[in-house]
Amino acid sequence: MGKQNEYRFNLKFDETDEDHRRVSEFLNRCGRKKARYVVKAMLAYWALQDGECPAAAQPAEREMRKKEVVRESAGEGIMEKKCDRLV
Repeated sequence: MGKQNEYRFNLKFDETDEDHRRVSEFLNRCGRKKARYVVKAMLAYWALQDGECPAAAQPAEREMRKKEVVRESAGEGIMEKKCDRLV
């Protein structure tokens, strides 16, 4: 018997691992945008494994999105801005 929904996952982070705790705390502050952040992180990781540099790709587009997020996020917390910026 397969999964009911192949696009839904449950993750358990290791609370004894400092990296896991940091990521878990960050994701808990991201609200409903966790999946987008995880997708971007995985794509960036895969690009790095292939020798690409995703941080340098399309800098103008990234800068434009960053400005939009800052305008939209006025008054929100720092962690929320970080989550939106990477989406």
